[in-house]
Amino acid sequence: GELWLQSSVETGALMSAILRVAHPALYELAWEVPGQFEDHMDDVMVLKAWSLVFNALSIISNQEMPVHGDCLSKAEWYNMLASVGDYDEAILEPTGVGFCFKFDSGTIAAFSGKLLNHGVSSCSGERICFVYYMREYIHTMYGVETLGWSVPSHDHVMQL
Repeated sequence: GELWLQSSVETGALMSAILRVAHPALYELAWEVPGQFEDHMDDVMVLKAWSLVFNALSIISNQEMPVHGDCLSKAEWYNMLASVGDYDEAILEPTGVGFCFKFDSGTIAAFSGKLLNHGVSSCSGERICFVYYMREYIHTMYGVETLGWSVPSHDHVMQL
């Protein structure tokens, strides 16, 4: 665990940076959560190696992911899926929207896993999908605000 986390610092920083652009307020508040863990963890070294703003990570290897919804998150928050490997023809399918996506190696997808039921097809080859997300109850348990929708700044818009 700890060694893998240390070797994944750059990937974690990239995924966290994407959240910073997509939902800046959630990014800022989410960093408060790890600071609360230290008093409640047996293995503080793992916490020190955790470079993610997300409080949960799943790793799925060479598996079809059946269509599902993520009931423990918030509809307004993002799941981020990153797929890597040497494989062909994986499809990411959010249900009920009328389209699907090729989920090629190197693809990062960000969407509400609670709002959109989704699944990933099986494929031939070797694939790993990293799923970065947050659990609302973790924020609640440690007294960190659970924000709603991202509200974009309009500072870049000029009146004519």
